[in-house]
Amino acid sequence: MISVYLAGPSEMQSEIREFRDYLYSKWSHMFKVTAKWLDQELDLEFLTGEIIDKQINDIYNAIQESSIFVIFELPQWHGRGTGGRHVELGLALSSKFTKIIVVGIINNVFHLAPRIKRIPAMSMEDPNLFDEIKKEIEACYNDLHNWAAEN
Repeated sequence: MISVYLAGPSEMQSEIREFRDYLYSKWSHMFKVTAKWLDQELDLEFLTGEIIDKQINDIYNAIQESSIFVIFELPQWHGRGTGGRHVELGLALSSKFTKIIVVGIINNVFHLAPRIKRIPAMSMEDPNLFDEIKKEIEACYNDLHNWAAEN
């Protein structure tokens, strides 16, 4: 099973959830999406320290559990949002075994790291985008599988 974390602006939650549902609708036996935030409604105004600590731990564990990290960086979100996705990317980069895919545009120097795969995209409305992401996830998984077999 391919374990995937999906990151992006919280304002894109429904669009990213739609991609997750696309994966599950056709290949539920192949994919496990670990990003719990896709099904949570969090109002930052009402969060307490205890809830924040739990949320941070859940996100950290979900990223560590994933072999593939996908971050959605579409142009309309350049310089916008709460920035959590950038912290999540940093966590993914800290694991040398996690494969990373950036969907969209390059927003910062970390998106240029040699181990990061990029899928250019201008919007989630691209009719082939979901298939392209799925293919790249599978290619990353195969790379990891081949590496593990060799070592």
